[in-house]
Amino acid sequence: MTRRLRAAALAGFYFIFLISCSEKEPYVFGFVSSLSGPNSDLGAAGRNGVLLAVEEYNDKGGIHGRQIEIVIKDHQMDSAQLSHISGVFADAGIEIVIGPFTSEMTKAILPIADAGDLIILSPTASSKEFLNLDDNLIRLNSSTLENTQYYADFLIKEAALMSCAVLYDNQNESFTKSWLNDFTRNYEKLGGRIVIAKYFNAQLDTDFTPELESVLNSGAETLLIIGNSIDSATLIQQLRHIDHTFPVTVSEWAGTKQFIELGGKAVEGAIVLQSFNPFDESESYRQFYNRYLERFQSEPTFAAIMSHDACHVLFQALNLRIDEQTIKTAIIENGPYEGIQETIVINSFGDTKRKAVFSVVKNGQFRKIE
Repeated sequence: MTRRLRAAALAGFYFIFLISCSEKEPYVFGFVSSLSGPNSDLGAAGRNGVLLAVEEYNDKGGIHGRQIEIVIKDHQMDSAQLSHISGVFADAGIEIVIGPFTSEMTKAILPIADAGDLIILSPTASSKEFLNLDDNLIRLNSSTLENTQYYADFLIKEAALMSCAVLYDNQNESFTKSWLNDFTRNYEKLGGRIVIAKYFNAQLDTDFTPELESVLNSGAETLLIIGNSIDSATLIQQLRHIDHTFPVTVSEWAGTKQFIELGGKAVEGAIVLQSFNPFDESESYRQFYNRYLERFQSEPTFAAIMSHDACHVLFQALNLRIDEQTIKTAIIENGPYEGIQETIVINSFGDTKRKAVFSVVKNGQFRKIE
């Protein structure tokens, strides 16, 4: 080989070496939710919100020049599967997981997270039992304590409904029992009365006629359902076969487009609290709405908004993190953060509160209640 060829080869070697050294390893996060079964609408919307946020941040250079990657897993609402997934994340060196989205699955993963220094960033978990704990959980949703106060105020002060029957799902009891207990306390403080409260399990039985007849015979003025969008829609459809006009309110968990799509005309008039403002005309929301609609061919739900906000909180905190800060400390101390619709303030325990608006199903759409 001539001297010139050797020099060229050596220069090429150093060029390749420098390029390879300049490439940074991606920042890898976990994502876990239910992507199949009756809670899949929540998980799918959350996943989409995360993917959109990741694409936006990667286009801007990622985190300290490192591209962001997401490892997506479906826990199928099964705690054993969730435990297995946690092990997969740990083996992959993943330190931060976005999800789970239900309170029951969040409760299941927390002992694993605390034992293994895994940070859990849940966009939607809201059970009051997570409040004011020094653990590895960061929540982006209000707790049942705040949301049930909204419901109690609305039913008593706006709708003048002083007696209520409740049907609640027992498959996500960390949320539904917390919700029921907080609502009962807030409702009764305002002079309301819970006439009857019964649980249902859609996995064991699909005929809710006995429960619904108990509600109608209880003397209650309204029915409140604490369940996901599918089960809430099913219950109301069966109710309408018995009574066409009995007032119904559903928890914020059911506040997705799927509730209307599955419930059809039966859910017309149903009241639901929206954990975000789908009627927002701000520029930031309209831009997000249009990007989401174009990317996924569907409208964003509260899970999509909260997941996108969760990513923004996480990515901004890591960009601002200094060496001695733990991940949780960085998230808490580098706020507040500007979300799509509101400023997000995370307290020292990793808890936050969000604004909400009431809506009614009218002509196949959620309409804001002024």
